[in-house]
Amino acid sequence: MGAVVRHTVRTMTETTLLFADGLDLVSAQVDSTDAEAWQNPSPCAGWRAVDVLAHVTGTVHKALNSLGGGDYASSPAEAAGEVDTTEVLARWRDTAGRAADAIVTADLDRVVPSPRGDVPLREALALPTADLAVHAWDLAASAGQDLELPSELRELVERLVRGMPEEILRSDQTFGPAVEPPAGANETARLMAFLGRRRP
Repeated sequence: MGAVVRHTVRTMTETTLLFADGLDLVSAQVDSTDAEAWQNPSPCAGWRAVDVLAHVTGTVHKALNSLGGGDYASSPAEAAGEVDTTEVLARWRDTAGRAADAIVTADLDRVVPSPRGDVPLREALALPTADLAVHAWDLAASAGQDLELPSELRELVERLVRGMPEEILRSDQTFGPAVEPPAGANETARLMAFLGRRRP
């Protein structure tokens, strides 16, 4: 699906551009992943690549809730389980396409419910944008590919995670303990090591 909103960039703010970039990164990984690679293990313990995609699709659905003025936490972002890979891929394409359309006209100053309480939409979108960036890297790693995040997205993730209290950052629902980055690691690889990720 690549470059889902590039035709609208002149009218978009930094917040919406970063969210759109996250959608594009995941879509690029979807398009470049071989059919058999969806069953590969991912950097997320116990999840296959298809589970990561199902989860990030749920995250984008949460963002759609926020874009519509609803509650980010009102829908799940779960692993694929027994759902067929073809269906997971179709859900991603549909959900990402709807999010790409919705972000273009979003009122970023509107206050919406979020896990941090009621905040402007521009703040509520930081979490799903970071989730898209991190899981794009997970999908690339699962497929044996390298992905260097664009600097703006990487910096957004760094600001978000380094601002979290340690007990939240390292909780079961967030990230595991930091690991040693590989020798010669680039900035993205060092960030992923800080987030407890290893290439499978």
